[in-house]
Amino acid sequence: MSTLREISQAIEAQLNLIPGLRVAEFPQPSLTPPLAWPVVTGWQPVAMGRTGQVLVSIDVYVFTSATVRSIDGYRALLRYADWTGPDSIWLALWDGNDQAAGTFVGLTNTQLNVDTDQGFRALGLEEVDAFQMNGGVFSIQVVTKG
Repeated sequence: MSTLREISQAIEAQLNLIPGLRVAEFPQPSLTPPLAWPVVTGWQPVAMGRTGQVLVSIDVYVFTSATVRSIDGYRALLRYADWTGPDSIWLALWDGNDQAAGTFVGLTNTQLNVDTDQGFRALGLEEVDAFQMNGGVFSIQVVTKG
């Protein structure tokens, strides 16, 4: 069974494969956009037992610069929000799964899936560290078992 820290580090490793995206294991006070980080929002047992499955809910935040023209920051956000292409956060995370081996970025008995109730949602223009940025959130779920 993977730990919360191992899962966060694995997500960070996958996001680091996207060229130009600055990624952290957890929220950082002063990074230059575009930036992303995962936040564990909760976990629950799928079945009771010491070696049962655990479902971990994680939000992956992504922010792009608003720049002088806010439409430029929004367009940049759409590149990361898209479900396909070289800048797709969803695709980078999904590609970390090895279905046959049942691993996510080498974590045994661990798989990542999109939260079908949430998926991606745009936050709009947000203030982050005193800067205006366009933001969005990917809601994902990780299943790990002992």
